[in-house]
Amino acid sequence: MAQLPHNSLNRLALAGLIAAALTGCGEQTVDEYMSKANTHLVNQEVNAAVIELKNAIQQHPESSQARLMLGKIYLQQGDYASAEKELYKAVRGAETIDDIEPLLARAYLGQKKTTEVIDLAKRPRSLRPDALADLYAMESMALLLDNDPESARKSYDQAQGTGQKTLYTRLAKASLEATDEQPELALSQLESIVQDYPDSSEAWLLKGHIETRMKENKSAAASYRKAVQTAPKALQNTLYLAQALVKTEQYNEAETYVDHLLTAFSGHALSNEMKATILYAKGEQNEAKVHADLAIRNGSRNLTTYLISGVVAYHQGNYELASDRLEKLVPFVAEDNLVKRLYASSQLKLGDIEGAMQTLSGFDASKQENSQFISAMSLEFARIGRSDYAMSLAEQASSTPTPHTQLRLGLMQLANNDTTGIETVQQVLAKDPNLPEANLGLAYFYLRQGEYKKLHGVVNDWLAQDPNDRAALMLKSLVYLVENKPDQAKAIYQQVLNDDPENLQAKLGLAQIAAIEKDPDTAFQYAQAVYEKRPGTSLTTRTLYRYAQMSNKLDQAFAMVEAQVKAHPDNTSLKLDLVRGYILKKEPDQAIQLIRALTPQQQTAQSWRLLGDLYFSKQDYRETEPAYAKWLEMDVLNQQAYVRNIQIKEMNHKVKESIALADKAASLFPQTPMFTMMKAGLQIKTEDLSAAQKTLDLIPENARSQQYFMQLQAAIHSQKKDYQQALEWQLKRYNAYPGILSAGDVANAYTLNQQNNQAIAFLEKALKEHGDKAAPLRLPLAQLQLKEQPEKAISQYRDVLRKDPNNVVALNNLAWIYMTMEDYKQACDNALKALGLAKEHPQIQDTYGYCLLKSGQTANSLPMLEKAYKQAQNNAEIALHYAESLLANQKADNARAILSGVDTSDPELLNLKNKLEKQINL
Repeated sequence: MAQLPHNSLNRLALAGLIAAALTGCGEQTVDEYMSKANTHLVNQEVNAAVIELKNAIQQHPESSQARLMLGKIYLQQGDYASAEKELYKAVRGAETIDDIEPLLARAYLGQKKTTEVIDLAKRPRSLRPDALADLYAMESMALLLDNDPESARKSYDQAQGTGQKTLYTRLAKASLEATDEQPELALSQLESIVQDYPDSSEAWLLKGHIETRMKENKSAAASYRKAVQTAPKALQNTLYLAQALVKTEQYNEAETYVDHLLTAFSGHALSNEMKATILYAKGEQNEAKVHADLAIRNGSRNLTTYLISGVVAYHQGNYELASDRLEKLVPFVAEDNLVKRLYASSQLKLGDIEGAMQTLSGFDASKQENSQFISAMSLEFARIGRSDYAMSLAEQASSTPTPHTQLRLGLMQLANNDTTGIETVQQVLAKDPNLPEANLGLAYFYLRQGEYKKLHGVVNDWLAQDPNDRAALMLKSLVYLVENKPDQAKAIYQQVLNDDPENLQAKLGLAQIAAIEKDPDTAFQYAQAVYEKRPGTSLTTRTLYRYAQMSNKLDQAFAMVEAQVKAHPDNTSLKLDLVRGYILKKEPDQAIQLIRALTPQQQTAQSWRLLGDLYFSKQDYRETEPAYAKWLEMDVLNQQAYVRNIQIKEMNHKVKESIALADKAASLFPQTPMFTMMKAGLQIKTEDLSAAQKTLDLIPENARSQQYFMQLQAAIHSQKKDYQQALEWQLKRYNAYPGILSAGDVANAYTLNQQNNQAIAFLEKALKEHGDKAAPLRLPLAQLQLKEQPEKAISQYRDVLRKDPNNVVALNNLAWIYMTMEDYKQACDNALKALGLAKEHPQIQDTYGYCLLKSGQTANSLPMLEKAYKQAQNNAEIALHYAESLLANQKADNARAILSGVDTSDPELLNLKNKLEKQINL
């Protein structure tokens, strides 16, 4: 046998050594990986075990055993999604799946994937009885989650039919017993189960659920704690535990779990609800509100969360938000609850007088705290001049005698201009000279009466008791302002500031005086000082912007707000103040960009509303609609949000959707007839007059005197061509609500009823009654006078043009009057001015072109009339004018083609068409 060369032998030996080394430190078998994983598990090194198994799967992706072992670990940890992934792959590659299918069902059930559990149980590949028992039992539990107890019972019977008694058959039985209103029996079963299976997180979880149902919250917390310990990665277990701890006021422990949940998902509504509750209980109100608002923005409808947000907002002076939040709580609380007091107060502070009065009407005045609150509110109504409501509240508060009854009666007598109230209040002051309510009541009475000498007497007597009383000083300064004595008012404000240099009310008063004295720069300086001390509040920001505009320092004010935003980048309210600054600067695109840059968590109902308003101002109605929809989505009980959404859908020609939304709003807010009226108005627009009338018939009698109701009723009669009835409703509306719009509608109703002279007379009377405010009525009056009284029509149009030289309608109509008078120079001059203002408007082009034709400029008329015709071919009058020009320019065939397409029932236009056809046929 031939020998190999020496160097070949060396290479062969080296290759063998390399192969041996690779075998020693390279790829391991699945069993080796799993053995190491088991060792780690024995030592409670779960993460190390997971790493070994992942390495095994990476090296041997076909290994079902490694995936099965990894899936079991994930299940034990409560990581059901990861378990599902591994077990699903294990099932596909395993030769026998009796050990795997029940585990996969557990992974599905842990994620509440009920359909997958049911499908697995309907077509099981497992053959072993215990595996089938578990599958059927978990199917039963899945069906209970789907609220199908009848089918769940059948699945449980299948599980029993296997003859096996397993953990899951026992859990299924306990679940059914709980569903059958036998929670005590179910709980007894579970106490036995957790003794036999202490490591079953599912058993502990179910036990906690039943204990919660039985209001045994402390026991539930203990059970949920076990569920968390046995399956630490199951976030739902942590959530249930946190809820139980919050219910039992174990806030410190609860906060640990809630923070863990928020770390996993910061916007989770329920977690933020609990965080808000915990922080509020700990006295951290502002932070509590942050989480409450975040929960609400992310879909929370929890009453406690709304309460926290509303109460804190009220104490922060954010009455708009407070009213909004508290409004949602009012239907669910007692008539004399604190919520209703705060709600009524915030309504009044926002100017919602009717809403506040309606809220107050439900209070039980026999309770002293309610009586005192109603009394205070009656004074608030008296201060704003609503003596009718103030007296009503006083009577309500005095239904049961209290120490303050005499004062309330006296104040309400004053509010109703009953001078006997002076004596009543003075008797109260004789007993307590410093009583603010009595002094204020007398003061405002004299203020309304214009008796400034007596008013000074009340204030001076008040100050004699306490020269530094702020309320008295502010009232005295108000008196001076009313008397047009700004110097004296200024002196008082300065006096207040000497004692309290940071008094914002005094600074705002000085700003007002500076503005009155036409010193906007000083007004702005005070506004700056106030804003620096209290940035971000609606009053200080509004004041800052107002005086910035007056002093032409809007950029400076904007810079101040911008600096606040930079210093507090997470403050959404400040960013929205900056948006308002952009709006004032007439930079809507930057405002839109700033709102769009807000994160989903920062977006609020107010930001979406502002965004919608911005798009609306740009006439971008397609973008307006989704913004308003988001506003409504985040504030589902906001009536104004419904109004805007109904209107924008109508503008986007989605009338059916608009009607449906109006109908929903009407059902949500049965005390607000506006939505029922809006629905009727939309039905009129679709010409479903029968449905519109039925809708209007639902309006309560006390709301039928509203202007909108009468307007809608008139519209229905008008569309039915019952013009006499329409006229009667419009007259009724005008008599109740005299104004320019209602006057115009009355005139139009007269015209439709063939009463042109009455329409003219009515408009002339309205112009005399309303003076300059009625100037817009000159146009419809001139149009009515066009045929009957052309000279008067000319005069009316001239009056309009003196005040508004660029009024296109007046110029255009004046041109037509002069054409009828054959004064073509005047006609064409006015038509040309109108054309310069509205070059692309077909009716304006037609007027000028026809004037050229009638004035003998035949060739020049054709291009202009052709241009008008191309834009409005269906307009019979424009088509006839174009045909007449074609005929005059020796284009008879073209004229004939145009005339053949003219379809009109107007007698004058028909005469013109016949005349032109005869000329063609000559």
